[in-house]
Amino acid sequence: MIDYLQLFILFIVGVVGYSYNSIAGGYSFLSVPALLLIGLNPLNTIATNLSSQMFPDIVTILNYWRHKKLEIKPVLNLVVFFMVGALVGAQIVLSLEAFVLKALISTLLTLGVIMLLLKNRINLTFLKENKPLEAFFVFAVGVYKSIFGASAKTLTMMVLTMGRGMKMVKSSAASSVLMGVAVWTGSAYYIISGAVSWPHFLALTLGGMLGAFLGTQLAVKKGDAFVEKVLILVALAGAAKVLFF
Repeated sequence: MIDYLQLFILFIVGVVGYSYNSIAGGYSFLSVPALLLIGLNPLNTIATNLSSQMFPDIVTILNYWRHKKLEIKPVLNLVVFFMVGALVGAQIVLSLEAFVLKALISTLLTLGVIMLLLKNRINLTFLKENKPLEAFFVFAVGVYKSIFGASAKTLTMMVLTMGRGMKMVKSSAASSVLMGVAVWTGSAYYIISGAVSWPHFLALTLGGMLGAFLGTQLAVKKGDAFVEKVLILVALAGAAKVLFF
């Protein structure tokens, strides 16, 4: 029996989560705990969480493109590494037992927060001169995105801003393309495997599409400084979630 209250809550989670995810990442900090709390098992949670980002990512990309903030050419050479990484990540999830997935989610949630909090201390400029290392780094982000993904966009933005000299808003737009590649690749694998919970997927997707539109509108309107502030707020909220809840 479908619990419509749960679906409404997930719709709100989608709106709120993608309002900031479309700017600086962090959606899974909210969506994964919400799916676990309503009773989904770890496999269905991971699969539904990733798949629910497919159409909101399209809204995010199109809105950045409409405002002429999207530059795809500088990141085209990274696409294949995200695709392969996402496939590897999905395969890892499908091969693990439930109790291992629970431990993995908790660990990655904590690591995601740590990476966000240490963002200003991480220097990735060396990737600019080391293309093989950059390729491996984005492959690893693709793997991580398919498994849990919180902070994956943030890490990608760091590669593009520090390693490639892109501005914050344009790096957010380009990162959305790369995240979309990983999301659609990993989601296809989960969907074929029958791991997605469709009612929960629909609620999160509809909320996420609205949130993506609102978030990108804010990012374009407010500019680079605003995106940086949202990034910090996402980090603090994630840390509070891990420490106190």
